[in-house]
Amino acid sequence: MQSGQLGIAWMESWGYVIANAASDCRAIATEQYDGKPTYQATIVERPSLPIARSPDDTRRRSISFADVGSTIGWLIPHFHAKTRWKVGPRMF
Repeated sequence: MQSGQLGIAWMESWGYVIANAASDCRAIATEQYDGKPTYQATIVERPSLPIARSPDDTRRRSISFADVGSTIGWLIPHFHAKTRWKVGPRMF
């Protein structure tokens, strides 16, 4: 895209964020729900854990995120934790 030799591309969300920052490309189609852009993610836990509400029931527990280059495994959950739960995941 940066070289100007690509006219159109299909990419996931994080790829678009990177491409837009590097080449000022723009999205021409996105998934929407009720007229708004949407993206879904799921938090999976062991059935034996007594967690009914997050983050209240998750205090003093750890969570594993995927690679920092992953939209669904890092970007979305990181953003959610930071904006909704007011906590910042730590990277080791």
